[in-house]
Amino acid sequence: MRQQEADEREKFQAEKKLRLWQQIIAKISFAPPDEGFYKDQNYPVKPGYGLFKALGSARCGFKKLKVNIPETYLNFEQTQYLIYTDETGRVVRKPDTSWQTFTQKFKSQLDQEGFSKNRKFNDQMSLYDLYEKTNIKINQDAPIIILRGQASPDYLLSQNIFQVKTLGEKRSSSSDGGSNSFEQRYIYSRPMKATVLRLVFHTKNSQSTNANYAFRIQNLVEIFDPDTKISVNHKACISSVRQNTFVVQNVKGQGLKEYEQQAESLVIFLEKNNQIRIKQIVLDFMQDLEGKIWLISMKSILAENTISMEQIIAKKANKQKTLDQLTCSVYCKLCGIIFKKDDVSKVLTYKLLWELVQHLKKRNLPLKNIKVSHSSTRPCRVCNLCYMLVVGEHELIEIEQKFARAQNIPLYDAVIRVPIDKKPKHRPALLSEKLCQWRLIFYISEISNIGIDQNIDFKNLYFQYKLHNFRTSFKIQVGDQVNNDTQKKNRLYSGDSKLSGQTQQRKNSTLKNNQLDDLGFHNQQIKHYSQLNLNHIRVHYFFSEDLNIDKFLKETQIKVRLCQGPDWNAFLAEGTSKTISHFKNKDKSGQRHSSQVLLFFENAKYCVLKINTGLVYDGEYNTGKLNLQKYNDVYFPDENFYNCNPFPDEWMEMFDPSYVTRKNEMEDQEGTEKYSPKCTKAELNKMIDFNSYKNNSKFKLVESRVQQMIRIKSAATTLQSNPNNYKNNQEIRKSNELQANFINNQENENRNKSKDKQQRAKTAKIIQDLTGSQKNLSKQIKRPVTSVSRTIKNQDQHNNNQNIMDNNNKNNNNNNDNQNDSDNQNDNENQNNNDNNNINYDIKKNNENENNINNNNKKNNENDNYNNSNDDNNKNKNDNDKNNKKNINESNNNNKDKSKSNNEIYNNNNNKNYNNNDIWFPF
Repeated sequence: MRQQEADEREKFQAEKKLRLWQQIIAKISFAPPDEGFYKDQNYPVKPGYGLFKALGSARCGFKKLKVNIPETYLNFEQTQYLIYTDETGRVVRKPDTSWQTFTQKFKSQLDQEGFSKNRKFNDQMSLYDLYEKTNIKINQDAPIIILRGQASPDYLLSQNIFQVKTLGEKRSSSSDGGSNSFEQRYIYSRPMKATVLRLVFHTKNSQSTNANYAFRIQNLVEIFDPDTKISVNHKACISSVRQNTFVVQNVKGQGLKEYEQQAESLVIFLEKNNQIRIKQIVLDFMQDLEGKIWLISMKSILAENTISMEQIIAKKANKQKTLDQLTCSVYCKLCGIIFKKDDVSKVLTYKLLWELVQHLKKRNLPLKNIKVSHSSTRPCRVCNLCYMLVVGEHELIEIEQKFARAQNIPLYDAVIRVPIDKKPKHRPALLSEKLCQWRLIFYISEISNIGIDQNIDFKNLYFQYKLHNFRTSFKIQVGDQVNNDTQKKNRLYSGDSKLSGQTQQRKNSTLKNNQLDDLGFHNQQIKHYSQLNLNHIRVHYFFSEDLNIDKFLKETQIKVRLCQGPDWNAFLAEGTSKTISHFKNKDKSGQRHSSQVLLFFENAKYCVLKINTGLVYDGEYNTGKLNLQKYNDVYFPDENFYNCNPFPDEWMEMFDPSYVTRKNEMEDQEGTEKYSPKCTKAELNKMIDFNSYKNNSKFKLVESRVQQMIRIKSAATTLQSNPNNYKNNQEIRKSNELQANFINNQENENRNKSKDKQQRAKTAKIIQDLTGSQKNLSKQIKRPVTSVSRTIKNQDQHNNNQNIMDNNNKNNNNNNDNQNDSDNQNDNENQNNNDNNNINYDIKKNNENENNINNNNKKNNENDNYNNSNDDNNKNKNDNDKNNKKNINESNNNNKDKSKSNNEIYNNNNNKNYNNNDIWFPF
């Protein structure tokens, strides 16, 4: 058992050392975010081999480059260069240099160092021994050349040490060295251990306010240590392959002045020869036995590419913008898209944009393309989509603050709604920026079993608990609980108004007794409460390096107190609990646990506290700007830290046990998931073409308001279907099809009704013409008749009949057209045609009557010519008048009867049509 515990302890210590070693490597390596970072940025100068490549391709500036570079043999673009620093401290580059020239140069330098040794050295090695070990003529095992080559990824350098005895083998294997490699004279460090000073230099182009600093990296093994049996590459160079082989120290202040001068000279040289603006550069330096500083390599670089004036002029000549384009277009400050001035009517301040960027960083959603470096109140224009984004994010900030107050997280300054970028004051030195975020909730529901004999002032009673160094205090509101208890008791004795008389009397007597009991109970509650409902929550945030938080769960103890006032030390009862030890380690899902904590008084009596706890994992977050305090292998931020993560379902069940059931039922009924703003490819194609302004004119450059509305609608939320409710979607689809068919039938019915109305209007006009002519005839008969009036009236009657005939012919043509349109109305239209034929027959009969009238009129005219004739002529005239009246009356009666029959037939036909088209579809 002891052996197993010892093994576990050793394993734990080994894992701890490995984790610390990995943190150190990550801190000093200055690796880019990804392997393709320098390719994506398209830097003309890259770390590693790229520094010496830039020295080989430089056009000018060597006279002002004051950097100490050891003798370097560079093979670049089939040309061999010798690069070194002369006696004046300037860098010299000689092309077309042979290997022999390079060896003679660094051997002569080694001879000079041998005769001018620094007399101030350590006591472990004599000066004579030191001279013998570093002299290449005496010691064949001394390192003489270091070969550095481009590794994978390309910003790293490989290292290989060559001794005096292996130098010939190296040259025989490769006469001119590799294409992506260079050879340098080996520099002996001052303590006779491989030592590198890694300088982090911020240039004048950097926006950072941090001072320059450095790491001194030193091997633990000496270069000529005979006891250590390792390769000379691990002795003479710093390697991170083997664990715990070197130590790291921080260097700041005036000791970096000489290093900073050389770094500044190199930055000016690189910016002059390359179109680049350097913000930060990380360089490796070594100090030889005499204290001289030498530049070895470049570890990292952060820069911005620039454009030369020639390229700017050529670009303007090829794509010159007109005056209208410059005066009528505006760039959105947030998205950078060009718009018309009228379309960019929203005005925001830079402070709102800055708060947007900072809050997105807090939510772990950084936007790399948005650059807002200040929080001034100057106005700027944005498009409608960006305006909606900013307004929505600030609404979320306000909701986040309200949510933090609901979780009883203290807000010291509510005006500062987003975190400010500043260097944290309390944070471990080698801690990674990205950590795992966790949330821990405490829901204190009630305290029960408080003794009667306890001397407690319930008006000034506080509940407090302590986690790490954070103390949380809640004042217990007792008065509300008394009112709630009395209301509950009154509800128990409230009954229906329709009770019988005896029951009502019994109820009234019981109510009076209970009211007296309530008064006594209320007076007693001023001194004593057997149960106190708290219903308070508090959420704590903490971070961990990985998902393993076993030590925190097992060893963390929560101290709970019932205090007389807000003072932590004025406690009445006290208890402790390890309730969070019941949670599972490395579990990302939400967890909850209920427990009871015993709080003991001074007289050995206790009360029971019911508490619910919950734990959930939120993911990895950037904590580079947070103050963190370590406790049981986890890190706690400041007490006022919060974010907008919602509660998981497991936590919501603590407040409402039926929450998950109701949520599932609502999702099943809706058949949809939550709304989420998404755009399809088709909607994204409706957005503005970023390159359209290059070839278009003023009016084609800027999109119209219609296109703007389309772009705004493209950001509308789309409703996502739930695959579990596929059957419900089929039923909905069927009901939609029935509804569409019903709408089509309604449209056809309305179309048929309009046609019927037109037909009814035509027949009504025909009948009106007939009745109108008959009335005129009757009026004409009542007047005194003369020969002239008879002829005029007969002519009008004839014209009316002729018009009626024309209308009937048109009606027949219309009926024939309607017969071709719809097959359902063929019978009705045929019947209408027959009716029209009957009408024509009646009209013919009327014409015959008119002819008879005309004949009679002729006879009357003849009789009028002989006014002085005898009485027989007068009798004939009277007889003719009587015959005319009979014919007119017969024609009128026939027309009236026929019109009635036609109206009845037409109405019957219409009723048939309505009955055929009346189809009902249930929804």
